[in-house]
Order: sequence, then C-alpha cells, then structure tokens
Amino acid sequence: MAVELIFKSRALYEERENIEAGKINNYNELKKKWGKNGHVIQNILDYYQIDISEHEQLMIEELQPFMIWAGRFPFPLNDDLAKHYEVGNKSLSLRPDLHIKVQQIIETQIQVMSK
Repeated sequence: MAVELIFKSRALYEERENIEAGKINNYNELKKKWGKNGHVIQNILDYYQIDISEHEQLMIEELQPFMIWAGRFPFPLNDDLAKHYEVGNKSLSLRPDLHIKVQQIIETQIQVMSK
C-alpha cells in the first residue's frame, strides 16, 4: 500500500497547480485523469510519464495484485482473476527483500517531490 500511496502523492504533486487553481476539487476528479481504477499504479505512471527503472517496474507489477485486491480482500474481485489464481498460475507471497526496495522507491519519489 505504501507504493500505491507514494505514487498517488506524486499524482497530487504533478497536479498541484490544477488543485491550487480549483480545476481539481476532490479525489474522484483527480482519479478520472488516469483511469477508472485508482489502484492501478501503471495508469498513474503512464499518465504523468513518471520514469522508473526496469527493476522498479517489475516490482510494481509484482505488487499490483496486492494493491488491487489481495492486500484488502480475501478473494479476487472478478472471475478472471479468481480463475488465474485457482489454477496456480501465480503465487501471492511477497519476497522478504521487498520492503527494502519499496523503501527505495518511496525515498526516490520524495526526493522528486521535494524539488
């Protein structure tokens, strides 16, 4: 969830002038800019053209199911995801070293937003 929140913070940072000018008044207006599902980080990265390393991209892809549903609900939110995980196509366990890499992503984004 920390990765999701830091990139949503980055979206707020990128939209700061529109927010200050009253062109964006709430989260739903902000979320409409990058897509229907506010939990798909790739949409934020694409919309705001946020550059991340290939390694960070792979990590976000690994974490994405947790941001969309696995970290919040006991089962997938749609039939396609349920079928995908039922047949054992993917494991939903996090690697132990992931917290260090997540911290690095957060620190990088904080540095960008501190400029």
